Amino acid sequence: TTYFWRVRSLNACGTGTNSSVRSFTTINSYCFVGPLSIPDTNPTGVNATITIPAGQGNVSAASMSIDVTHTYIGDLVLSVSHGLAAADIINRPSGCSADNIHATFFDAASGAPNTCATSSPAISGEVRPNQAFSTFDGVSNEGTWTLNVSDRAGGDVGTLDSWCIDLPAPLGDLIFADGFDPAN
Repeated sequence: TTYFWRVRSLNACGTGTNSSVRSFTTINSYCFVGPLSIPDTNPTGVNATITIPAGQGNVSAASMSIDVTHTYIGDLVLSVSHGLAAADIINRPSGCSADNIHATFFDAASGAPNTCATSSPAISGEVRPNQAFSTFDGVSNEGTWTLNVSDRAGGDVGTLDSWCIDLPAPLGDLIFADGFDPAN
């Protein structure tokens, strides 16, 4: 979300003029759009990458939206990696025989990790990843992020339709100009 603001003074001497319009963005979203076929019974799986440009700061929080069409979610392992850090998102959820994933994963989500519904989509809404994304905290946002999707059992097939990573936007110097820096 991009927020815009301007200010003006008001005191006993009167009302000042409006300042220039300033803005900041609270999150940057980067996406991969498929579909990308997930090979059946293949522990190597497929990789879908997103490259984030330089100058985007360090990870302080991350959320990932994932859309998968697959006829048996209990076969799947999804993991994300960036540099030397990695985290399992789901890992063959036990008893998960329903279809499809349409969910946003983040550490503070209320949905329990590695659980699913009996109807499609099997995993939906806001869900905690199997391993916390806090493993990425402090790492540079820039560079290649890789989502690996593998199907570990035979008989069911599907596609990775899309995945997005949402990262807080780096704070620019303008937001803390004129002595409003919280570090002081």
